[in-house]
Amino acid sequence: MAIVQTIRDMKRIEEIAVALAEYELHEFLMHAHLNKHLPIHHKVKALSSRIINQSLLDQRETARRLRRAMEQLGPTFIKLGQLLSLRSDLIPEVFCEEFRNLQDNVAPMPFSRVKEVVEAELGQPLNKVFSHFDREPVASASIAQVHRAVLRKEKKVVAVKVQRPHIRALIKTDIDILYHIARALEKRKEYRNYNPVGVVTEFEIYTKNEMDFEIEARNEARFHRNFEGSDIVFIPKPFLEYSTKRVLVSEWVDGTPLTNLELVKKKRIDKKKVALNGMRSVFEMIFRHRFFHADSHPGNIFILKDGRIAYVDFGIVGRVTEELRDKILELLIAVLDYDVPKVRKLFFAIAEETGQVNVNELTSRIDSIIGEWYGASLKDYRVTQMIYRLINTATRFNLKIPVDVILLAKALLTMEGTGAELYPELDFVKEAKPMLQKLWAEKYSVSEIAKRSRKEMMDFQEIAVELPAKASKLMDVMSKGELEVKLDMRDINVIREEIERESSLRTLATIFGSIILASSVLLLSDKNFSLAGIEAYKLGFLAAGAVAVLYLAVLMQHREYVSLTGGR
Repeated sequence: MAIVQTIRDMKRIEEIAVALAEYELHEFLMHAHLNKHLPIHHKVKALSSRIINQSLLDQRETARRLRRAMEQLGPTFIKLGQLLSLRSDLIPEVFCEEFRNLQDNVAPMPFSRVKEVVEAELGQPLNKVFSHFDREPVASASIAQVHRAVLRKEKKVVAVKVQRPHIRALIKTDIDILYHIARALEKRKEYRNYNPVGVVTEFEIYTKNEMDFEIEARNEARFHRNFEGSDIVFIPKPFLEYSTKRVLVSEWVDGTPLTNLELVKKKRIDKKKVALNGMRSVFEMIFRHRFFHADSHPGNIFILKDGRIAYVDFGIVGRVTEELRDKILELLIAVLDYDVPKVRKLFFAIAEETGQVNVNELTSRIDSIIGEWYGASLKDYRVTQMIYRLINTATRFNLKIPVDVILLAKALLTMEGTGAELYPELDFVKEAKPMLQKLWAEKYSVSEIAKRSRKEMMDFQEIAVELPAKASKLMDVMSKGELEVKLDMRDINVIREEIERESSLRTLATIFGSIILASSVLLLSDKNFSLAGIEAYKLGFLAAGAVAVLYLAVLMQHREYVSLTGGR
């Protein structure tokens, strides 16, 4: 079996080498050590073409030829190109632009094969599950195709996504070969910064998730819950009982795909409403749910008759932590407020240093990019284009941007670009600013503060539960003489006093914040609360002032103590 697999791998390597040679990508062939796998007549042609033509190829032409070779090589390479098109932090922007044009339309598999896969996966005849099943697919791609059908029991119109047989084996073989190519490229200095092996590893993870329709069904179910009852977004409900690793059954989406933008424009729908719904949908995914569609190209977005946005294909999703969400939200608000110093500060907070960073030069470049945007018209320069340029610049200065931030930026870029094309008068700054400010204000709502307080109490409770066991374990270690402890009582007293002061300051700060918050809620409330004839919110602000004075007194005492002890 291993010998058969090796023969198949060798045959596939030859196919890859020949495809690259046919598009005269001979320098890449040599760098990837694939030229030795070419048949003799291709080797002769490659040598002469390389001598004559290679120096004449510019980057754009190279990208175009590589894109055509990828399309010829099939699903793995098309998917790799589509992933790379999102990652301008890894490859030059000219390649990203070209890879966005990758076509994933292939001839559909015969209905007999579709029926065979569905029945094998569901374990029963097709007509037992579906009262109707279209023989012709509505869409056919390299990994799967989609058929319209009607569930017999539920009497619901559904989309049935069916994976192509043997596609997993082909992709596994191709990924093994890609690792071989990546290791060869990584030995060369000009490719090292692009981290070829890391790119293939990331691609392998994404592909495994995308090939497992059970994962996609769970993602879709989560999106459906997040937007259930929404008047701006429609997420089809997955039927989990009919979904497996190779078959996915979801509600049918009756809308017009954004790939047919001209038809969308002709429809009698409010174009501005659609553009704003697109904007709100992405903001809600990222900043409210922290779980977003990371493959939101026009083929995965539909416009419904009522102006709602419908998303499909949830194989690739992005997630952001609460901390990262807050930084990105604050960054976008700072951009829209033209607060350049804050944009700079937050940008550095999000990025991670991977080497020596020329801060002065990078700062100058950031200021220049932001300045260009501030001075440009809405039609010439979009906000998300500027953010994308900042990300691309960061990678050239040894700063690494988290992958989910890059995917998030691409989702924002698609949303703004599509919205502007659908409704050219769209003013992103004017429309986005109040949306983002509302999302920022939600962080300080009573419910959110209560939620964070509950979480902190649970964390504290967990520590309290674990403390006796950990203390007992420590005592056992000490009793066995396995732990040596040397104490200087003067240092212990210093630490104790320092902890007491810090605790006092934190307690006062918490009390101050709580009083201010409560007073603000009372101030904004429709009801009038008073005590002894004085409005309650005024008493609250007076109490907050007293706490602030006490806080300053403790802080001054603390600083005087530090100066006397020399900071011990």
